[in-house]
Parts: sequence; structure tokens; C-alpha cells
Amino acid sequence: MLIAFLYKSFFISIITVLLFAFVDKLILKKKRRKLKYIINAVFWMYLMLVLHITGLFEIRQISMERFISQVQDMWSLEWGGNAEITMIILNLIMFFPLGFLLPIATDKEIKSKTIIILALVFSSIIEVIQGFSGRFMELNDIIANICGAEIGYIIYKLLFSLANRIGNNRSGKPDSP
Repeated sequence: MLIAFLYKSFFISIITVLLFAFVDKLILKKKRRKLKYIINAVFWMYLMLVLHITGLFEIRQISMERFISQVQDMWSLEWGGNAEITMIILNLIMFFPLGFLLPIATDKEIKSKTIIILALVFSSIIEVIQGFSGRFMELNDIIANICGAEIGYIIYKLLFSLANRIGNNRSGKPDSP
């Protein structure tokens, strides 16, 4: 089932990126490297995979009673057990690509604050929809998702800084502070 979804998301991502390329080249007259389009395709596939993993493509029934019950339970912040630790690690891993890929996929400088806000909004939307559909809605997930995105962003910044230093050393330019 996941493999079939990956095939679908691959084709949807390719179509999305081709549409972006069409708009870029023919309408906006921008020239981008092919690698940028590949990274954008990977980013779109990642977003669809997150929506699939969190069950948002499989919602069949929405219930206000379930949502209210989930909101009341969400604030309990019960931590403990191996299952909880596993879920936290999985949430960290799930949102790591958001913080790592988003700065690469966009042409703009993205700040840490922006990554945190986007992770908060995206994660909150997922949790609220899960609450309406009867799945568990947990504040722990939101916190872990934000941390995962921020860890991804920090690693992106470290690697970007390292790549700039290596590039400057090869070209004979001094490192900038």
C-alpha cells in the first residue's frame, strides 16, 4: 500500500515540478538549475508522504465529539514508556526533512523562526484533522515535529556553511566570518 502511494506521489510530484518549470521558463522567464527542480520534486514527495503517514488521505468520517474529546486529552502531556519514546523519535524523523529541504527548495533565505512557525502550523493542522477523524491528537507530536524540523534546519545550516568554506578555500578566497 505504501509502495503504491509512493508511485502516485512520485508522478504527482513530477507533474507539479513540471508545472513549476513551465511557469518559471515560459511565464516568469527564470532560469534555474535542473537540480533545483529535482529537489523541489523530492520536497513535494516528502510533503505527500507526511500526509499519507499521518492518515490525512484516508479520512472517511469527521466527528466533532471525537475532536472535543481529543482536545481535552491532548493537554495531559503524559510521557513514558518505550512506545512514547518511539513515537517521539518517529515524529522527529518525520519533520527533519521539512527543516532540511525547505531552504534548499526555495530561493529565499529562510530563518530558524520561519522553520519553527511552518512546522508549528503544518503539525497543528495535521493534529487537528487527526482529532476530527478519531485518531490521536497529541501536543507531544507537535513539540517533536517542531524539534525535528529545527534539527533539520540546523544540520542544513551547518552543511551549507561547511560547503561555503570548502568552496572558498578551493577558490583561494579567505573565509568570511
